[in-house]
Amino acid sequence: MMLLKIKPSITFGLAIAAIVFFTAGDQFLPEPMKSWSYNLRTSTTGFISGIFDPSGKLDPNKTHREQLEQI
Repeated sequence: MMLLKIKPSITFGLAIAAIVFFTAGDQFLPEPMKSWSYNLRTSTTGFISGIFDPSGKLDPNKTHREQLEQI
């Protein structure tokens, strides 16, 4: 019965540790984990900014336009 009360606290602790690792791990962790944290954050930021790119790189009609120009 005691195990059921401990399990949510462990899950919460792991979630907090993951958030701290992602957001500020490169500020205070030793070197192998420091670079992992930085690389994870920069790659995730690049991926998310690539999805919501306002410059129009993600044009769903690009292939159709190219086909029409070839015709």
